[in-house]
Amino acid sequence: METTNLRECRILLGSMNPSMKVEFGSMIFSIENSPWNLEFRDPHVLLGLDPGNEVAWDLVFLDARGFPEWSKVLKNSLKTKDPPALVVLAGEEDLELEREAFRLGASDFAVISKLNVHALERIIRQALFRRQATKEIRERDAELLIQERLAAVGMLASGMAHEIGTPLGVIRGRAEVLMFRNPANEGIRRDLGIIIEQADRISRLMKSLLNLARGDDMKTTGALDLGEVVGDVLGIMSHVLKLEGIELISEIPPSVPLKVHADAEPLHQIILNLVQNALHAIEVAKYSGRTEGHSIRISIREAEPDWCLEVADTGCGMSQEVIRGLFRPFFTTKGIGQGVGLGLSLSLRILESWRGSIHVESQKGKGSVFKVLIPRA
Repeated sequence: METTNLRECRILLGSMNPSMKVEFGSMIFSIENSPWNLEFRDPHVLLGLDPGNEVAWDLVFLDARGFPEWSKVLKNSLKTKDPPALVVLAGEEDLELEREAFRLGASDFAVISKLNVHALERIIRQALFRRQATKEIRERDAELLIQERLAAVGMLASGMAHEIGTPLGVIRGRAEVLMFRNPANEGIRRDLGIIIEQADRISRLMKSLLNLARGDDMKTTGALDLGEVVGDVLGIMSHVLKLEGIELISEIPPSVPLKVHADAEPLHQIILNLVQNALHAIEVAKYSGRTEGHSIRISIREAEPDWCLEVADTGCGMSQEVIRGLFRPFFTTKGIGQGVGLGLSLSLRILESWRGSIHVESQKGKGSVFKVLIPRA
């Protein structure tokens, strides 16, 4: 458990009683290493503010007078991901008020006339310690829930692999039959060859996903040309981007071997996912009014001992809060039916199994850059 540092703590006293403000403030500033960021606010003003931005204290002391109004403020703050610790101050003992305070989620109840500097410091430290412990428990519960959902996805993937494998085998088999029946028609044979090749790629990709679901490391097939995989993705996406009026900028070093330790199908999917995410970000930016001058830039540069693949866009960008959750399983900013939030988390897991990594830089309203590091072969 981390040691509570009072200097980094934001404390609020909610009271409209001038004498309590003076008495409480005097005790706070008498505490050694006190935070020096005590605030006094009026509940009637706070009720009109956004709790995610304004009700962001670490610890809130509430005056028992006007408690119904303050309870509304605290109910707003409890909607945030990291609610403040709450201590209720009363002028005298009041059992019913104490019960109501604990029902609201207070960590302590104190009579102001019985407080001194040492008692107040103890209350602050205990309240912040409980808040930190509650936060850690909540985070661990969330991680357990994610693991349960991933296990369910693994079971679903196993079943889907069988369900997809059967019709995929039929498609591949029928393509081979048609190829055998048309030995002289090069155009038909070429198209059927593409169907067979893509069916095999789907099969290998499903096998890779099953390995991930079981927790196996991705086994690389040897040296792979990163430039060729990027070229395949650009071949798929270039027409779509052109239709959307998005400039595609490719900066791949010519005549330079770009060999990496990776496997073609998963790497293809990682790059395709990044380009599709960039396209989605630009669509959001267009919806918000920035309709012109959009581009997606894909580049490869040296980053010893790796190759660095960058996918940069001029889309909507992301806040720091979104970036922090970006690689968590099931985290998504897309609407229902547009994604389940597994693309980037799976990409990260695949890259880490190759001893690679992925990083992001973003500015809200301007765009993002994803940097993929892959070990050289």
